[in-house]
Amino acid sequence: MQFIAKIIFFWVCAIFFIASAKAETTDPMVQRVENYFNNLSTYQAYFRQVNETQGLVQEGNFYLKRPRQFLWQYQAPHKQKVVSTGSRMFYVDEESQQVTQLPLNSGLAAVLTQKKMAFKESKLQLLQSEKSTNGFGVTFQLPEEDGLQGGTMTLRFQENPLQLAQMVTTTPLGQKTLIDFYDVVQGQPLTAGLFDYTPPQEEIIFGN
Repeated sequence: MQFIAKIIFFWVCAIFFIASAKAETTDPMVQRVENYFNNLSTYQAYFRQVNETQGLVQEGNFYLKRPRQFLWQYQAPHKQKVVSTGSRMFYVDEESQQVTQLPLNSGLAAVLTQKKMAFKESKLQLLQSEKSTNGFGVTFQLPEEDGLQGGTMTLRFQENPLQLAQMVTTTPLGQKTLIDFYDVVQGQPLTAGLFDYTPPQEEIIFGN
C-alpha cells in the first residue's frame, strides 16, 4: 500500500502546486485557470483514477475546500483516503488501519497556505495549451524532483459552467495516471467535520 500512498501524494502535491503556482505566461487559457482557482471556494466530485503503468483502477470521491483542506476518499477496489485537516496530511488505509503522515515540508506546506494564485516568476514551464470542442486544457512541466526532470501535469476543463474535468500526470519515472471527475459540484457548503481526522498515535508511520 506504500506504493499507492506515494502515487496519491504525487497527485496531491501536483494539483496544489499547479493551483498555487506562478508560471510566467500571458497565455489566456492559463489566466483562466488562475481565475478559476482564485474564485473557487469548494469542489466535490466522483472520480475514476487509472494508473496506466500498473493497470490499477480506483474510484471514489474528492472534496476540496480552499485553501487548506481536501479529501481523496477511495472506495474501490480498497478503502483508503488522503486527508488534509488544514494543518496535517495523512494517508489512511482503512482496511489495514495503517496511517501514514505525509510530509507537509515536501512541496505541499507552502501550497496549503496560499490564498491567491498568480501565474508568474515560477519554475513551472507551460508546455501546451489547447482548445477542445467543449473546453480547454493546459500542460505544465513540473520542477525537477530528486535530480530527475520533473513530470508533466495536464489540467482539462469543461465549459458552461467552467469546471475541472480531468487531470493527467506523468511522474519523473514515466508512470502515467489519469483522473476523470464526474458529477462536479462547486461553491456549495461541504459537510461539517468532513476534513477532521485524529490518528491513533501508536499507529502512525511517517512518510518521506
